[in-house]
Amino acid sequence: MPATDMRGLGWLLAAVATAALLWTLSDVVMLVFAAILLAVLLRGAALLLARYTRLPVGGALAVIILLLVSVCCGFGWYFGPRFVSEGQQLILQIQHYVGHLQQDQGFWGQMARRAMAAKGISPSHRWRRNY
Repeated sequence: MPATDMRGLGWLLAAVATAALLWTLSDVVMLVFAAILLAVLLRGAALLLARYTRLPVGGALAVIILLLVSVCCGFGWYFGPRFVSEGQQLILQIQHYVGHLQQDQGFWGQMARRAMAAKGISPSHRWRRNY
């Protein structure tokens, strides 16, 4: 084989190995991308605030981060109880429907009983609240 063919084969193998590595580490790649994107957005907001307020960029970044944390905490304080109560209602509804599914003698009832047996839960098992 000529040397150019071997070099092309080497590049092809390197490209395939890189693609396989990126595919395998796709979660890490997405996390790094999200971190870079967040950093760029925070830096841009800090530069914008620094331009209009004459704060140093580090101080403007601290103000932006404090503002974001405050907004997130306020959102959690205001909407948190509603999310919790709706989550509890959803859990109760799911438990109710699973109980009906277990009592059903049809195909889905059998599937539910088999799944429960595989998990080690008896059909007479009463649902408990774990929250």
